[in-house]
Amino acid sequence: MDHAEELLQAIIDDPHDIDSRRVYADLLMERHDPLGEFIQVQCELDGLDTYDARRSKLEATQAKLLKKHRTRWGRELKKHATAVEFRRGFAEHVSVKAEKLNRVAPKLFAMAPIRSMKLCGDREALAEVHRCEQLNRIDQLSVSSMRLGARYGVPLFASPNLENLVSLNISHNGLGVGGLQPLLDCPFLPRLDSLNLDDDRLDTPGLEALGGSPLLGRLKHLSLNESRVRAAGVAALCRNNRLDKLESLSLRRGFIGNAGITSLCRCESF
Repeated sequence: MDHAEELLQAIIDDPHDIDSRRVYADLLMERHDPLGEFIQVQCELDGLDTYDARRSKLEATQAKLLKKHRTRWGRELKKHATAVEFRRGFAEHVSVKAEKLNRVAPKLFAMAPIRSMKLCGDREALAEVHRCEQLNRIDQLSVSSMRLGARYGVPLFASPNLENLVSLNISHNGLGVGGLQPLLDCPFLPRLDSLNLDDDRLDTPGLEALGGSPLLGRLKHLSLNESRVRAAGVAALCRNNRLDKLESLSLRRGFIGNAGITSLCRCESF
């Protein structure tokens, strides 16, 4: 294994190590490999504020490199994933069919420093997905728009392989309180601080369950758009004063009215 291969393996083993990426980029630049410039550009963008004057030029370079090389850089990964997204110079996000995950995950995670995943395809396959050990290497997971209802997410939400998740998107699944409760009962989500429950038909019973859960007290970001949120549901969220860590709460297209707004204003922990 040469130095470049050693660096690549180090990046795959520790996706959070930005310094190894920069060293690897320098080595590729010396070899006139355009991937080196791409890594440098995306790492630079990752550290910039939204309105930084340098952003537009870097984004133009990023777009140019992706247009020319995206197919080649993602070819091997696309044999196993339906979509690939590059972040900080590497494929960090993949979309994978649930029915294929257990078989292809070892190959995917051996090729790239994957930190984020979107599951799609057959919802019944989630009954086996929870066994995938590679899930413990991601910190962002989306299982949106899979029509989970109250039944199909139960095995996944009980998986100890979710222990490193920071962000979970289970929006547009019509969970209801029956589908949400297994997630709230899961003891394996100590790091989760961002939860998207948009359009999950929670109504007031779902928000009462969420309001009484210790999970709410760990969240920094909670999205409840189009989830039939009413004033009574907002009151339930506020009742146990577990909103002290919350930095953002989205309630678009809810029906909270003045009573719901008053509950939020009077909530001691919000």
